[in-house]
Amino acid sequence: MRLDRSIPYFNILMGCSRLLPIEAPLPAGYRFRFFASGDERRWAEIEADIGDFGGIGEAEAYFAQKYLPHAAELSRRCLFLIAPDGQAVGSCIAWQDPKGDIAVSSLHWLAVKEAEQGKGLGKALLKRTLAVYEELGGFPVYLHTQPWSYAAVSLYWQTGFRLLKDDAFADYQNQNKEALEVLRRYLPLETIVQLQSHLQ
Repeated sequence: MRLDRSIPYFNILMGCSRLLPIEAPLPAGYRFRFFASGDERRWAEIEADIGDFGGIGEAEAYFAQKYLPHAAELSRRCLFLIAPDGQAVGSCIAWQDPKGDIAVSSLHWLAVKEAEQGKGLGKALLKRTLAVYEELGGFPVYLHTQPWSYAAVSLYWQTGFRLLKDDAFADYQNQNKEALEVLRRYLPLETIVQLQSHLQ
């Protein structure tokens, strides 16, 4: 599903305190691997495919500016999901962002190509990325998203992420209450009640 950018934008800030024992098996033939030289193009293709950027060139330029200066970190923090035909069809980055004077774990850019969605790949990729954080001693893990990624918000909830009541990180302003009002249009009431329970 491509992102619907007509949905109003608010910052959604979530945190996960530990890796949960969730079931998220990969379909036969799929595998994970870490970033290798040249993968910036593959990352850009994945992100452009779902509409996160205006095109592959824009996405690749962003990756080059944001991540390539830290190539050694990418080789242990940037995961790709590889399909049976060898193509990279998903990616997620177990990165860090500032929180006051310290660096905290901050999950970046969970994405699966549109044609590969609906197979449980996003959940498996998220679980594997959280396992990277566990290996690196990186919990709690924070993330930023927005209402047009409402399907991902539900997935994050299922894997242990909760809305931050007042907390924030990086340069984000906590707009969770405003975002929830938008999410009511797209998520089941049960999910909204669960999300909201952590803001009381």
